[in-house]
Order: sequence, then C-alpha cells, then structure tokens
Amino acid sequence: MTATTGTNAPPDSRIEWVAGEAMLLAWQHVHNTIIPPAALSLAEVEEVEERSRRNRLAVSFLGDVVVGCSTVRPPAADSAATSPARS
Repeated sequence: MTATTGTNAPPDSRIEWVAGEAMLLAWQHVHNTIIPPAALSLAEVEEVEERSRRNRLAVSFLGDVVVGCSTVRPPAADSAATSPARS
C-alpha cells in the first residue's frame, strides 16, 4: 500500500507499508539512525521481521530517498493503539 501525505506535504512524498527485505532494511536503517541505543544489527533481521508480523511498519519517502519510518502497534487489552513515527 502506498499513501500520500497531508496537503502541505511535498508532492513527491509518500508512505509505504513494509513489504519485502529491502523495505525491512530501510525501516531498520531509520530506526537505528533515530534510536541508536535500541539499534538492531543486520544479524537481527529476524527481529525486524517479527516486528512486522506483530505491528504495521511503514517507510516514508521524499522522491526515492528514505526520510522516516513508523510503527503502528495494535491496541492491547488494556491500552489504545500507538504509532511512533521517526524522521
């Protein structure tokens, strides 16, 4: 799925749900850049794949350049859904 961003966003910006290894690695790169203490190594690609099964991962682009990522966590029994975004 590809989504466009808000009306004030540049026309060549888009958000895509993670599908496939290349997108998983793009999501992981942004995650590691923004949150170094929780960086995931390339050996931990399985952990990123597991996250993608539990949550909805997305990568944002400006043209062909990756500029951010997000994680949509489904609601738990005692909490609402959360959606951290990183750029």
